Amino acid sequence: MKIMVSACLTGENCKYNGGNNRNEKVLQLFSAGDVITVCPEQMGGLPTPRIPSEIREGVVTAKDGRNVDVQFRAGAEKCLEIARREQPDLVVLQPRSPSCGVKQRYDGTFTGTLVSGAGVTAQLLMKNGFRCIDAEDLVEIHDGILIRKLLSCEKDLLKDFLYEAIFVPEGVEPPAGDIVERPELRLYYENFGSGAADHCLVAEADGRVVGAVWTRIMNDYGHVNDETPSFAISLLPENRGQGIGTRLMRDMLILLKEQGFKQASLAVQKANYAVRMYRKVGFEIVDENDEEYIMMCPLQPGRSHTMQTITDQTFDEERAFYGSKNVEVAGCRFDGPADGESAFKECRDIAVQDCFFNLRYPFWHDKRLRIVRSEMTSACRAALWYSEDIEITDTKMHGIKALRECADVRILHCDIISPEFGWSIRGIEMKDTSAQSEYFMMRSDHLYFDKVRLKGKYSFQYIADSVFTGCEFDTKDAFWHAKNVVVKDSVIKGEYLAWYCENVTFENCTIIGTQPLCYCKGLKLINCRMVDCDLAFEKSDVEASIVSTVVSIKNPHSGRITAESVGEVIMDDPDARGQVLVIGE
Repeated sequence: MKIMVSACLTGENCKYNGGNNRNEKVLQLFSAGDVITVCPEQMGGLPTPRIPSEIREGVVTAKDGRNVDVQFRAGAEKCLEIARREQPDLVVLQPRSPSCGVKQRYDGTFTGTLVSGAGVTAQLLMKNGFRCIDAEDLVEIHDGILIRKLLSCEKDLLKDFLYEAIFVPEGVEPPAGDIVERPELRLYYENFGSGAADHCLVAEADGRVVGAVWTRIMNDYGHVNDETPSFAISLLPENRGQGIGTRLMRDMLILLKEQGFKQASLAVQKANYAVRMYRKVGFEIVDENDEEYIMMCPLQPGRSHTMQTITDQTFDEERAFYGSKNVEVAGCRFDGPADGESAFKECRDIAVQDCFFNLRYPFWHDKRLRIVRSEMTSACRAALWYSEDIEITDTKMHGIKALRECADVRILHCDIISPEFGWSIRGIEMKDTSAQSEYFMMRSDHLYFDKVRLKGKYSFQYIADSVFTGCEFDTKDAFWHAKNVVVKDSVIKGEYLAWYCENVTFENCTIIGTQPLCYCKGLKLINCRMVDCDLAFEKSDVEASIVSTVVSIKNPHSGRITAESVGEVIMDDPDARGQVLVIGE
């Protein structure tokens, strides 16, 4: 998928005040496809920093009264030229900008007043048929599926997807389309957007909306109380069973949590296959009648129901808290002569803080787990396996194989010393963390690492769809067989980097070590330094701009490599057709 984005959203300092509008969701797009960055105001010849501008009576005017319309429209034309050449599938732009705003812009009075209407670049791109959205409406892109917020002009879609949400048992004739006009169903869409809990996300494939999930507080079948939003979700029949519904549900739960809601509810017929999916994302049955389940999902882990609190105790027995729910454990030790395993197996909504773990397998098959200021010793083997929705902060994880086969993990300010850490993880965010490990994060996907320091071997092999920023890695054989990965503003030290990778980009990185980046496909280096790198790029398809000397380059298969200087270029393979260009020659 090819995506054009406002450059300021990627962290480039091109905003009018010299700063940027760095957006983490936009950064994640680098793992979803080919990203093209543009700044129409700079492209139109305006400096950075510059006087802020707004559109007044159709003319872009700077705050000091100068007419800058010509520069803004010149930049818009250059963006259109790039779009026509690159043909992006989607354009993600900075909201409310006089250039890039899609839905709204400031009114020209410089009082913070918003009006409907697009900026000059967004307007020109949309006029020419390019699909544009504001960055604040973007949720994620995965496997070519765009998940975004519903636009106000799309509210009529709710009636269509409400009809698709009606469960029709096998062998039963579907109801007439006007069933959605019944009073008990109209409450799902009438005046949508007027309530604090009215939120809708849609899934879009090839420019067509194929699914929707929406919430509101209403007296529907799943109504619990006037503080709990109820869910509705459906997909077009041909798009079911592809994981789209699960992603929509998870993204909506995150949105509701960010809005401060404590829980969400839904009603589902017992025979509906979606019950399994609802359980998977965190809903549990709290009531039922002859035909339906009422299901609830806590959004503030351990806080939506009454918490059992346990403090300052020692546990060494087998499965001390097996099957527990809504438990807060503080200042406790899991250690002792009984040497019991699996303290928190099959648990839900567990909060752990200031605890000490010296026993094996403490967190297996758990959901919604929070661990803060705790320690897992080297004796705490295989600490977290087969679990979902995990957040670990300020914690030592020092046992072998500490994390495996988990999903939706967040690790902040932690110290990891764990061989074979992080295998087969589906979605992990790691920030400000140090790690020592061999075979780190093997076969995992959707990794988002920021300021992570790693020392090890054989790291990030077979990973996919991941983004790394500001990291320091000292690890041999890293990123082998990686696919769809972006590494930015990082230092990667170690021999044999990223062999056999596909669609991997290094931007503003320093690469240190022998024989890097061989046998690669779709490899890109942007403004990178290479230190002590010999026999680089063998049999790789590569586009590289290198701002340093390369010791030697051997037999690049295709593409072009530019460098400040190259000690030796070896071209002894008749199939090697890559170009090597030395700057200034």
